[in-house]
Amino acid sequence: MSGIAGTLHFGRNYLDCEAEALLTVCRMRNALLNRGPDSRGAWVGEHAAFGHARLAAADPERQPMLRAADGGEYAIVCDGRLCNADELRRELAGRGWRFETGCDAEIVLASYIIYGEDCAEHLDGAFAFAVWDGPRSRAFLCRDRLGVRPLFWAERGGGVLFASEIKGLLAHPSVRPRVGREGLAEVLSAGPARAPGFGVFEGVSELKPGECVTVSREGVEKRRYWKLQSRLHAEGFEDTARHVRELLSGAVRRRLIGGAPPCALLSGGLGAPLVAAHAARAAGEAGARLPTCSFECDDGERFFRASALRPDVDQVYARMVGRLWDTAHEALACESRELADALYDATRARDLPGMADADASLLLLCRRVRGRHSAALSGACAGEVFGERPWRTDPDARLGALEPGLVRDLQLEEFARARAEALRREAPPLDGEAPEEARRRETGYWSIFGPMQAQLERTDRMSMAAGLEVRMPFADAKLVEYVFNVPWEMKSHGGEAGGLLRAAAAGDLPEEVIGRRGSPRPDAHSPLYEEIVKQRVGRMLDDPGAPARDLLNLARVRAGVEGTAECAGPRLGRRVAGEQLAWILQLNAWLEEYRVELA
Repeated sequence: MSGIAGTLHFGRNYLDCEAEALLTVCRMRNALLNRGPDSRGAWVGEHAAFGHARLAAADPERQPMLRAADGGEYAIVCDGRLCNADELRRELAGRGWRFETGCDAEIVLASYIIYGEDCAEHLDGAFAFAVWDGPRSRAFLCRDRLGVRPLFWAERGGGVLFASEIKGLLAHPSVRPRVGREGLAEVLSAGPARAPGFGVFEGVSELKPGECVTVSREGVEKRRYWKLQSRLHAEGFEDTARHVRELLSGAVRRRLIGGAPPCALLSGGLGAPLVAAHAARAAGEAGARLPTCSFECDDGERFFRASALRPDVDQVYARMVGRLWDTAHEALACESRELADALYDATRARDLPGMADADASLLLLCRRVRGRHSAALSGACAGEVFGERPWRTDPDARLGALEPGLVRDLQLEEFARARAEALRREAPPLDGEAPEEARRRETGYWSIFGPMQAQLERTDRMSMAAGLEVRMPFADAKLVEYVFNVPWEMKSHGGEAGGLLRAAAAGDLPEEVIGRRGSPRPDAHSPLYEEIVKQRVGRMLDDPGAPARDLLNLARVRAGVEGTAECAGPRLGRRVAGEQLAWILQLNAWLEEYRVELA
């Protein structure tokens, strides 16, 4: 993958101040070197300047890429991978395009030149890109259907800026790290699942999944080129399970094509071993053996304690899948102090406080894998697509650690619920659907564009911070479109959430794995990790200059550090309280390192 950034301004001629424009776009690009450490590129045109940070394992050609056509010059910066690259290449060649490279970026650019702004409808994959259209003096920005690859943008001083991550925009001199009431409420109550399109910092937006923007002298025009559609599901259960299996197999196989052969990550719930099973079958057909990796933190099996979110240990099931499919399996691990240190790196990777040790452990897993492989397959998003994941929506999980006056002033409980309800109301209705099933459809929509977006962001940022290309077959538009319209009665076959996915896994995995309750991520169980986090939060509370202190219920957090109370609220228990202490470290690091101005 890669990092992309750029500036657009029709009131200035960048060629008259080329050195300044180049310096600015390079500063934005250099903030994204975590996404592409292998090479850097930049280009300056009359009203546009683009920058690109390249990850060599994923991008065979340097960018920005330039092509002459229609009496002018086109330029592109692209982050991502196409799943229909071969098909599109043949189609475009038939339309007269003469390819000069084997790069997906050229396919995307040729698609734009031939199909114009309708090009996105021809692209299948995970991508975010920007094209400068010289003949028409305009720019086109676009993001894939499900938002697998990120793209943020902002209007400043009559111009438009864009970047793969918020840090790229913050590197521009006109963007200040200001966070207003809405942004702070988002971080404190709803984060890390941001509202679609909302960038937290003032004036910063994110292109929504399936959205594109045209920037011209006439202004900015934004539109959705793809939306989920509600349709009547006509297949019976057996046909539905078979159809899901075929769609998933196809999604996995499309992500095995192009670039370096990936390994498969086995930490997690049912999604990861199911992806590994389909990938192992495809590898075996090609005479190869699939590498797989699992991960644990500091003797996790020894210190493991069951909870509602994590009922058992990943490693046992990872080894079971590895033996069944004869994968080249490797168990990876980290130490408690390393995990605690990674909390800060994970905050920088996300540009925001995130999922605490869940983010940190994934970042360390990706670092370990990157030392062995350049690409990996992940089972991320299976729970969100199939309704299997038991997401917490109780605001008490975080609000108990915050200053009560702040909670009241920002109306944080109401804010979090209103965000979720607004997203549910966006769900496309189905005529004649019973009210109960309509509400379940709304919840499915919320899961895809709420919690699933948080998982996509987490996986993208942590993997990119490690220089690892992670491919996610469950974030496949064809699969998501189909499963979205499956009735809840089928999704919960057997009376259990995720029943349809379990039925689709029959024959590919052992019954012990199929029947296992989903486990959302690598986790920390060692008491040493918890003690390190408590010590660091204690030191923060003793520091009068720590910026997070003004936002916290100091007495309750200190009691949580000392083990006399649950800082996350009484109903959620010890494990969640530990997560909130780690999140508090991330919150303080974010406020301090980003020099956040609370407006």
